[in-house]
Amino acid sequence: MKTFSRRKFLTQATNSLAVAGVTSLLPQSAWSQPKGANDLIRVAVVGVGWKGGQHVEEFSKISGVQVAALCDADLNRANEAATKLREAHQKVTVYQDYRKLLEDKDIDAVVIATPNHWHALMTIWACQAGKDVYVEKPVSHSIWEGQRMLGAEKKYGRIIQAGTQNRSNPEFDRGTEYLSEGHIGAIKGIHGIYYKFRESIGKVRGPQKIPASVDFDLYQGPAPMTGLNRTKLHYDWHWQWQTGSGEMGNLAAHTTDDVRRMMGDGRQPNRVRSIGGRFLYNDDGETANQHLAILDYGDFPVFVETRNLPHKTGLKQMDHIKNSRQGNIVYCEGGYLTMGRGGATVYSKEGKRIKTWQSDAGKGHTSNFIEAVRNQNRKLLNCPLEIGVKAGELFHQANLSHRSGFPASPKEIESLFAGTEVGEAAWSTLQSNFQLNGIDLEKDPLTLGSWMSLEKKGTRLNVHDSDSELVAQSLFAPRNYRRPFVVSEKV
Repeated sequence: MKTFSRRKFLTQATNSLAVAGVTSLLPQSAWSQPKGANDLIRVAVVGVGWKGGQHVEEFSKISGVQVAALCDADLNRANEAATKLREAHQKVTVYQDYRKLLEDKDIDAVVIATPNHWHALMTIWACQAGKDVYVEKPVSHSIWEGQRMLGAEKKYGRIIQAGTQNRSNPEFDRGTEYLSEGHIGAIKGIHGIYYKFRESIGKVRGPQKIPASVDFDLYQGPAPMTGLNRTKLHYDWHWQWQTGSGEMGNLAAHTTDDVRRMMGDGRQPNRVRSIGGRFLYNDDGETANQHLAILDYGDFPVFVETRNLPHKTGLKQMDHIKNSRQGNIVYCEGGYLTMGRGGATVYSKEGKRIKTWQSDAGKGHTSNFIEAVRNQNRKLLNCPLEIGVKAGELFHQANLSHRSGFPASPKEIESLFAGTEVGEAAWSTLQSNFQLNGIDLEKDPLTLGSWMSLEKKGTRLNVHDSDSELVAQSLFAPRNYRRPFVVSEKV
């Protein structure tokens, strides 16, 4: 398992504060006016990999919308997606440089599905260029960036939808209402899970050759020009800190937001703590492939957990809890409820199904964004930027706790789960998974992070660990942005 020296971590963190902000190179544009029902809304999709490709298809099917432009630092991917649109007799322009795309005054909105480290800057630049934004989760690469994005949204009056599709899942609200009405008693605890098998990403001995179709300077953007230090350029960026946020900021971004929705969007946990690590794979991945965050709301135990290792060694089949591999399991006095992308189901304590609400997996999320853009009315959004930023505060704290943590024995960790049925069950299933994968936690220990809490001072948020020591590092404070790809203090 890979660990990160706390001293080295905090030293690098302090150094990162020396960055100086620069103003955007892009001019401010006039704000859009509401469009009539027959006006065409022209959309650009930026980053046309797996998720971006989905967005090309989804937005193309919405009445009154044209996917008019595609942008990707990898021209091959952009051209392949453009070819499909042209074969369907749709006119589309291809860009490699996002800044050139923003000069196109006919583009009304951009859809951002790039690596995480680009999300904030692309969103801010789009606001400055007078365009509305649909930005995939996680909306930002750090807590600090999220605050700058909110500032740009307010200053330029833009419409920004966070790509957390469960917010367009009305069945989730029905399940939550059922809980609040007390049909299965008081809540005893929540266990949010996202179990997804991931193989090793491999290990290289040095920077790899960049594909000829890729402008790597544009690809890296705000990140350091360190070369390609992994086997694959695409997707595996999720598992390196300079560009990604690990599975906690990837798939668990949905689960974390679902927890906030159940606890009440106006509430944030008092503090967040992490246990986890990267196990079995001696590869170039840096993020945890087994990660559990403890969210202290003070009411009852709340956990958000991701697993990338299978049920046991040699299989690709994942664990499940209460027949779920993703979503939230809400334990109550008289039963439990499972809620996720597929809908919500209520069970008795004995596991008998009581009630089910089927879901369309939030397919209306993109059309909801278009409705808000057409009317220039932020109140119509199912998932405005602030919701994505608030969810990000939770999983960014979990990642921060992990990255500044230290090796701990199972005995040190089990006390965090003792005393509640839900906590002890969560710890037991996690231990079982390690055992079935042949991992001895005494020899290859978990990383235990400190409690992290947010403190607002004026217009800034400070992150503190359990000793009230200010923890400033790239997940919270400004990173050492590479010019001209700088997220400025003033947007």
